[in-house]
Amino acid sequence: MTVGESSLTHEEYRAFVRETFIRNVRMFSRAQLPNTIELSSDEFFSCWRRGDEVTDVFGATIRLGGPLSFCYLDGNHSYEYARRDFQNCSEFLDRGGFIFFDDSAAGWGFEGVQRVVREVMASGQYELVAKNPNYLFRKL
Repeated sequence: MTVGESSLTHEEYRAFVRETFIRNVRMFSRAQLPNTIELSSDEFFSCWRRGDEVTDVFGATIRLGGPLSFCYLDGNHSYEYARRDFQNCSEFLDRGGFIFFDDSAAGWGFEGVQRVVREVMASGQYELVAKNPNYLFRKL
């Protein structure tokens, strides 16, 4: 499988993005590297629920679990995945915590994400903080 019309494979592009991220973070945040866990959303939240100890991309070992104060959702844009990502985040999000939905603006072609956003707005459990054009919610 290639990326778009290029001859670049998905694996080559993934490796490039990963190496670029690590190089940039090491350059600009070397004194305080963030914990960066490379897992799918489902795998990450399974580990989070169990309180697993994991090694991040920089070699640091950390224990996952506990409350979250901010979640940035940007992954598979289908309804099923976007909904599950939201549910996983919401389960651990503290009251007053924030969830940001990337690619959630109307007209951008990501109907699955937009559907989840509509459900969040209708739930009464979240307050819309900003829409410019993506959506940011605060848990009530």
